[in-house]
Amino acid sequence: MARKIFIRVEREFGDLIGDGMKVVFRNMVPILQGVMWYAFPFIAISMVILILTGSYKFMLMPDEQMVGDFFAFFSSFSIIGLGLAIGFVMINLIVYGALWDYDVNDGEVTYEGIRAYIHKNWKNYFVSIFAEAAIFGAVILLIVGSLALSPLLFGVTYLLGIILLVFLYNILQFLGIIRIEEGLGLSEGVNRCFYLLKNNWWSTFGVILVSSFIGSILMYAFIFPITMIIAFLGALEVGSGGEDHSMLINILTGVFVILYAVIGILSNMYISGVRGLKYYDLLEKKEATNLIKEIEAIGGKGQSSIFENEGNF
Repeated sequence: MARKIFIRVEREFGDLIGDGMKVVFRNMVPILQGVMWYAFPFIAISMVILILTGSYKFMLMPDEQMVGDFFAFFSSFSIIGLGLAIGFVMINLIVYGALWDYDVNDGEVTYEGIRAYIHKNWKNYFVSIFAEAAIFGAVILLIVGSLALSPLLFGVTYLLGIILLVFLYNILQFLGIIRIEEGLGLSEGVNRCFYLLKNNWWSTFGVILVSSFIGSILMYAFIFPITMIIAFLGALEVGSGGEDHSMLINILTGVFVILYAVIGILSNMYISGVRGLKYYDLLEKKEATNLIKEIEAIGGKGQSSIFENEGNF
């Protein structure tokens, strides 16, 4: 029997990377049930639009004419991006629900537990995501606005803005789970993010960077070969005097779109698992909340607090 993974504990760097994968893939069935009902519909709609609008062609082989039709290009990718964003945000929430269910049910995750978690917390989570987007949007507008004043100012603002965006993202990525777990409002949640990341910024950045890199490798290990084959067939068709490879290209394109969605889902599940465990790691590093609960459970029977009898000494 696999060793139980404790959720609310401090972890070393390697343990976060490894346990994030273990806790997600050991509970793949209920998590995928949640994904199928709450995330996949948004992702599937985006994939259909990707095919119907022909936008997948730009992902495979960028074309100047397609980019030149800026409105159509931007419109289709905006709709696709919105659908994918909602789908992947839901995956984050589903994985957080799985971590919560795993913790409270002694290592057992059920679809019913994940569903209850989603229904209870989705509004707060999406408000947190919109708040993050608003903050990042304000920084981006500041960068773009500086271009109207001076090219030199734009260069400086661009560099500082990118650094600020990375700094803020590393902190605010925990806003949603903090507000859910601790029942905080937006301003309190933002303050809490900065509190937990104080003196832990670089370690957190490293964990998220490495887990994202692993997720990217997982994705491109499957996607890149298909992309290269499609590009080769397209070039061969032109170079061979118009020999028709369109059916094979269409089949491979379908495989590309399906793999892009499936591997993207699995990759995002893993990264969300690591992020969730990192939140609990930060919490324990700062406040040792789980340790305090254990002490109270062992030595505080009949007392409301471990400090209740300190006057006796």
